[in-house]
Amino acid sequence: IFVGLGMLSKPYSVAQGGWVSLGGLTVLCLWGAASGLIMIRCFQLVPGNRVTYPQLGEAAMGVFGRRLVQAIIIMEFMGATLIVMIFMWKNFSFLFPSVPQEWVAMSLTALSIPSVWLLNFGELSFISLLGVLSNAAIMVALVGMIAAEPGEVRAEKYDSYTDLEGLSVSMGIYTIALAGHAALPSVYADIEDKSAIFSVVAISFAFMWAIYCVTAAAGYLYHGRDSHVLVTEDIMLTKPGWVFECVTMMVLAKSYCSVSPIVSILNEIPEAGLGIRNPWVRRITRTLSLVVLAFLAYLCQDHLGLVEALTGSAFTMASSFILPPLFLVLLSHKQAGRPAAAIGSQQPDILDSARKWADQLTGWDRAYYWFLALMGFVVGVVFTYGDCLEVVKVYSTPASAEEVVAVSSTMLAEHEAIGSAYNDPAAQAAEALMALNNTFAGRPADMDY
Repeated sequence: IFVGLGMLSKPYSVAQGGWVSLGGLTVLCLWGAASGLIMIRCFQLVPGNRVTYPQLGEAAMGVFGRRLVQAIIIMEFMGATLIVMIFMWKNFSFLFPSVPQEWVAMSLTALSIPSVWLLNFGELSFISLLGVLSNAAIMVALVGMIAAEPGEVRAEKYDSYTDLEGLSVSMGIYTIALAGHAALPSVYADIEDKSAIFSVVAISFAFMWAIYCVTAAAGYLYHGRDSHVLVTEDIMLTKPGWVFECVTMMVLAKSYCSVSPIVSILNEIPEAGLGIRNPWVRRITRTLSLVVLAFLAYLCQDHLGLVEALTGSAFTMASSFILPPLFLVLLSHKQAGRPAAAIGSQQPDILDSARKWADQLTGWDRAYYWFLALMGFVVGVVFTYGDCLEVVKVYSTPASAEEVVAVSSTMLAEHEAIGSAYNDPAAQAAEALMALNNTFAGRPADMDY
């Protein structure tokens, strides 16, 4: 549920925020575990066995709460669709660097259309296994690279801290990797021993923290501040070979298989609101949404880190960190003192326990939950503001001649390395472009190229 494709950007997150960002990751994991437990408690106070997140919002805040949750989920999954499409395109390009990027985008988007026609994607349950295997392969590959070449660990490659914009991007990417709280009620409904859910959530977040820290630290130790937003790009540049090609292919397959579920969840809310039940009308609307989002993804594919950061800072922060404690306070006021039958009982013992728990909440307890919600709001605003500053900087600051030479030289060198590894004609083209690029070296720095 939680450890998804966002794991690929963990070394880049450290490169953006410095080593201090790992402390932020630790705080976010602890906070995420607490909000997950709060989310479970919320659903214990609402009637029914399989209550959805929008229904929880309605129980806490009426129609406004339902609409608020729906809007946040739609925006969060729009960002997730952009991210998974860019992941898919980029990893394909790492394997086949000679294919033009526009053809990669159009072809893979066209191949993804039949997958969104699957209105029942229960058959795609193997996605979870594929995700686990690809994430494990990435982590093992990074740790293995460090173990094989300890000389790559050099202090001058690292930063302890960068700046607010970099830290905001870093925290946003960490946050989006903790999205998934809305799926916890389904896990709770399916688990046999309901009392074990709290320990399950706590242990799961402990493992997530360990996996993210190992991946982030290993990737950053090897590649330093030059880490790319996708660690698979770093691996293919430094260690091309069939083993790492297989790892990249697993990530590519995981990305492709993730398109259908994400687009399905994204469209379920507007389809339900508009009363769309005809299967072919649903397929058409999902196809149109995929095409529109693919176009947006193409426009921002060179700023994947910012897309991840903004989605995490603004929408994942709201859905996973702000709303759970806010809803819990409101629900505890409504449900305290009511009998289990009034709350809604498929399992009266659990609901009665939840009622007693709500009755015992003190003013300090409620102040604590209000504090968590307020802190989530403040942190979300600060990090979203920092991400927006980074967006403004990227799109409004003209590059100097030296910056153009530095960036283009780096990009051409990377393409040359990939082309050489695959005996691709792009290597000769890169050499010619390198020579042409040298003509910019003597131009004035204040000119805008």
